[in-house]
Amino acid sequence: PTGHRVPSKTQAPVPGTTQNYEKKDVITLEALGDVWILVQNAQGVELQWQNLRKGERLPVAKQGSISITSSNGKALRVLDHEGRSLKEPTQKEGITIFRLP
Repeated sequence: PTGHRVPSKTQAPVPGTTQNYEKKDVITLEALGDVWILVQNAQGVELQWQNLRKGERLPVAKQGSISITSSNGKALRVLDHEGRSLKEPTQKEGITIFRLP
């Protein structure tokens, strides 16, 4: 085989795609309860729509600004590529929108 290959430890496969993204460009949505998630890019184009159950995690490739809408703000935590929290759950139930630059 020819061509340049990046070591696998610096890339993370993203479900539903055929591309690899740098790990630093992947965030993880962690369900703390049953919740639906909508991820959109800065132009409002739907990137991902998913129902999650408590304990499930969803990796999301982040290219540029994104908005994350969830059905239950108390049931969602957003983590960076190292597992650090970017957004903790809200104190109230209901639809929440979180934007990442």
